[in-house]
Amino acid sequence: MTEAELRPIVARNIAACRKQAGMTQAELAEKLNYSDKTISKWERAEGLPDLVVSQNIAELFGVPLDALLRDDTPKPVDDARSARQLNARRRMILLMSVSLCWLVATIAYFALKLAVPTLPRVWLAFIYAMPASFIVCTVFTCIWWKKLWRLLSISGIIWTLAVAVHISIRLPAIYLIYVVAAVVQALFLMFFHFLRIK
Repeated sequence: MTEAELRPIVARNIAACRKQAGMTQAELAEKLNYSDKTISKWERAEGLPDLVVSQNIAELFGVPLDALLRDDTPKPVDDARSARQLNARRRMILLMSVSLCWLVATIAYFALKLAVPTLPRVWLAFIYAMPASFIVCTVFTCIWWKKLWRLLSISGIIWTLAVAVHISIRLPAIYLIYVVAAVVQALFLMFFHFLRIK
């Protein structure tokens, strides 16, 4: 089989897998670290992804690599999952993981209250649960979702850490932690913008 004969087959198969997963060309491009123009070029049979990228595409859609090269529409290995079901499961996993942070904070609060009833400021366990929750969100958004959600999660870490430090440490000028947080946020936004341009 020549490359000219292979291009339309791969193009149909990539487009079919992408549509079945409920993805746009831009979303697929983001996951593969390519431009949406490149994905469009592949789907118009004007080019072919290299072997490594083809393997990444196959893994992303849950199909064997040779399914992208066959002259039939590939069936995902687990075709019971639709894109909506998958996203619903992911949201539920995220919610359960964040809830676990708050469960740990609650257990710590009650354990400290029972063990040392006179210990002051035990309620800080709940304040520390806020940045922990955003750290969990950041991990899952980096794995599953778009860059905007990552940006919001990391911003949450920055500002909830600032709040936790401000409430935890009793110093006259501790409110300046928010200036530090603003600088870190600005640096992160510039880094995020740099990645977007790249």
